[in-house]
Amino acid sequence: MRVINRIIVHCSYTKPSMDIGVEEIRKWHVEENNWSDIGYHFVVRRDGTVESGRPVERPGAHAKNYNNDSIGVCWVGGMAEDAAVAEDNRTADQSEAIFRLLQELQQEFEGAAVLGHRDLKGVKKSCPCFDVRTWYVESCTNTRKKEPRERKRGSVKTGLLNMTFKSLLWITLKGWRLYRYFRRR
Repeated sequence: MRVINRIIVHCSYTKPSMDIGVEEIRKWHVEENNWSDIGYHFVVRRDGTVESGRPVERPGAHAKNYNNDSIGVCWVGGMAEDAAVAEDNRTADQSEAIFRLLQELQQEFEGAAVLGHRDLKGVKKSCPCFDVRTWYVESCTNTRKKEPRERKRGSVKTGLLNMTFKSLLWITLKGWRLYRYFRRR
């Protein structure tokens, strides 16, 4: 298995009325870009369905100079309905599915940083149309606040939405700093 240091979130830059998935994006990437397969490893549809794209064992084609050690996650949307303008138009189902997928991937690839395409050095894009790092840390923090308080010391909760303090330690250094910043508020 290849080493994964980053989980990079993208948007398809499509209108919210376009409910596309892996097959449509694969067709664009193969026919228009002459790639061997879809560039992303996962696609999150408007209804929150997570579809598998390129196998995780193979490097993606989603972030130039970062493909060899990353996983690409694409959510469908990102363009305003009435103009070719970037817009965070994720549905609630998409946001929840993206969060769960990122947690699963971070559990599998411990220490992998979660970030947006626009956060990569040298990238001048709005993709994925929201601040992934801040959103992810806030989502992890909010999930932690919902946990029951009567847990015994040292007990471990299982499940993706029951993130414990120990799990937060695996968030990247920048993510950890954001977590501490929001925790103080």
